Amino acid sequence: MPGVTGIAVAKRPRYAALPALRFQEKISSAENLNALLRLLSQSIHILARGMASAQGIHELSRLIRSMSPSLEAEIYVFAHIPKEAPESDSRKSRWLMQEAITQADMLFREHEGWTIIIPQSLADKLGLDFTFPCKKVTLNVHSSLDAVGFLAKITTRLADNLGIGINPVSGYFHDHLFIPLGKEDLALDELKAMAADEQV
Repeated sequence: MPGVTGIAVAKRPRYAALPALRFQEKISSAENLNALLRLLSQSIHILARGMASAQGIHELSRLIRSMSPSLEAEIYVFAHIPKEAPESDSRKSRWLMQEAITQADMLFREHEGWTIIIPQSLADKLGLDFTFPCKKVTLNVHSSLDAVGFLAKITTRLADNLGIGINPVSGYFHDHLFIPLGKEDLALDELKAMAADEQV
């Protein structure tokens, strides 16, 4: 064991075979071993805490209370890149995919091709057809990917209270709401009110 001297594992005591090992060295070795075990225990505890943190929050009331929504200024759109472009367009299609991979907020492969969520300014630059101009609201709480009811609660509230339909996307750490352009401020205020309601 690195850093620990004088420790031997055998079927019978072997101190007689180690004449240079004095009593003080034995105590020192035992102290080193105890310190090492304490450090190992602390490391395991920290690792377990980190793993729990990486998994995100499951509790619905805590998720709503802590969601801390924030609105981005950028206008986003949903665009489409065909999976198999005609031979004449294959080079352009590859170029579009390269641009999308490096700059898109989301890339999702469907049977018909690739759906990408990108800033409208980029869609215009790339000459892409797009739909659903929207604003992005990020929920700044680390939600677990298997948390139950979080997005359902949010989408239901926005639909019932404001008549707004949104497109939610779950990332590894956070959930993001793509809200129809012009309704983002109403949605943001409603989300803040929803979080405040959960504080009571």
